[in-house]
Amino acid sequence: MSCFDTADFWTARECPGAAEVERVRLALEWLPAEVDSILDLGCGNGVFINRVSGRFGVGVDRSLAALHYVKALCCQADAGSLPFADGSFDAVVAMELIEHLPVPIYAAALAEMARVARRYLLLTVPYRENLAVGHVVCPSCGCRFHPSSHVRSFDRRDLEQLFSHHGR
Repeated sequence: MSCFDTADFWTARECPGAAEVERVRLALEWLPAEVDSILDLGCGNGVFINRVSGRFGVGVDRSLAALHYVKALCCQADAGSLPFADGSFDAVVAMELIEHLPVPIYAAALAEMARVARRYLLLTVPYRENLAVGHVVCPSCGCRFHPSSHVRSFDRRDLEQLFSHHGR
């Protein structure tokens, strides 16, 4: 079990910080007006999908503890295996998700996003994050890890090529 699967983790995040509120505001602004249906992949506690109005929105997360806070339609699913038909949503939004995905499901998750998105993909990630600087060491076992469970960093080139294998 990871921290994302615990109620305590999400209870502490009921009130989003200023940066998160601004990211949500920008994402809503960036979505074209013709987008009528949105899948919020890795929706967490619903910070984005709960603010979508006037459009059909569905939140998906693997954590039942997180989904407890989602007010929109939602379901529990893994990013690498989505329970939706091809082209089910005008847009797929994945905010601060893909930097957390482990190697075994990373490629599958990108493929699934491309598969269920009819027209648009909107992703946000930490930009050019130096993962080594953020690592901490467990005092008990000496294991080094990123405190936010980030396993990859992205720069402009990475982002431009993210969906090149999927015809996007």
